[in-house]
Amino acid sequence: MRASRFVSTALMAVGTASFVLSFSSASASAASASQGVTASQILIGTSGPLTGPIAAYGAVSEGANAYFQYVNDHGGINGRKIKLVMLDDQYQPDLGVANARKLVADKVFATVSLLGTSVVEAMKPILLKAGIPMTGVATGSSQLTFPANPNVWGFEPSYTLEGHLLLSWAVHHRGIKTIGVLYQNDDFGREGLAALQQEAKTDGVRILATASYNPTDTDFSTQAQTLAVANPQAIFEFSVPEPTAQFMKDLQQLGYSGQQYVSDVSGDPVFMFALAGAAFNNVYTDAYMPALSATASQAFVSEWKQLYPNQPVSQTAESGWVEAQILAHAIALCGNDLTWSNLRVQMDNIRHWRGALTIGPVTYTKTFHAGTNEIQMVQANASTLTMNPVSGLLHYHEVKSSLK
Repeated sequence: MRASRFVSTALMAVGTASFVLSFSSASASAASASQGVTASQILIGTSGPLTGPIAAYGAVSEGANAYFQYVNDHGGINGRKIKLVMLDDQYQPDLGVANARKLVADKVFATVSLLGTSVVEAMKPILLKAGIPMTGVATGSSQLTFPANPNVWGFEPSYTLEGHLLLSWAVHHRGIKTIGVLYQNDDFGREGLAALQQEAKTDGVRILATASYNPTDTDFSTQAQTLAVANPQAIFEFSVPEPTAQFMKDLQQLGYSGQQYVSDVSGDPVFMFALAGAAFNNVYTDAYMPALSATASQAFVSEWKQLYPNQPVSQTAESGWVEAQILAHAIALCGNDLTWSNLRVQMDNIRHWRGALTIGPVTYTKTFHAGTNEIQMVQANASTLTMNPVSGLLHYHEVKSSLK
């Protein structure tokens, strides 16, 4: 327990480098270890859309890779360097299945930042059967974390809680009484839709129209027409960046002038202004990480620019960095007992941890594997190409929802 208190204190006081260095000199020779662990290396695996229709989200895997490089540059963890196996699934569940089998064959110690609800759900049975811990899954799917699976830890806000919070905030702070909904026709989009429908009943909001699309669609003019004709005060979008951007541009051409709220999945200003241009201006979303300009973000920004000089610095990449931070923290807490069973214990004992690049603390217990407790509402600003805070910290656990 003494080591746990030291790690957390060191991170809060002087940053991640001190955390890594405080363990880098420890001997790994007498360690008790699981697969993927040697005296000098820890093998971690990830899968994401490095190419394909939403390749922008490949930055999540690359953000995790950037953090592990940062760790290695500062001496590693307990004398070990981290090697990340990065696989491309193009946001396709069948490719995710193939990648899961490869990660099992490669005998990785754990996974991090697996992305996309349908892809992760397809990979999950294979990885869990092999006993491989799935940490920092890059999806807000409630199916993965409610109820808590002892070998799966999320980090991003649940889509159910996000849907409730977005609408509740819009009602109480922006006077919204009628809405429309665009949603991706899969588990991700349908979960967001269900949360909005439940919150609408609670708050007396009328849903005037809904429209769905399939992940492979490229034309969103019909959906835009349906929602623009309904003319709600606000449109809520549980959709991935490229479709969201095209939908917004179609809405703009149709003259729709109401408010728009998006899941944080499509809330990265770097990508969304590049994709949607002025159509993204004034859009609301929720944020759980500090702005890239924040002092706390500068270690990430610096490492990213060194490792990926030709790619934009983004909050999408920052999220992968955070997911890797959490896994590295748990690995450090394992000391020389780097086993799956001890990793589970250490993950479940992370309490109110402020060492990660988040605006609120990170918490896990045996029954709570969502990780994120606090967010804030932000709004897109075209003049600065940033998301500007429009609320204080909001607590997800205080939002009424269907999650028990």
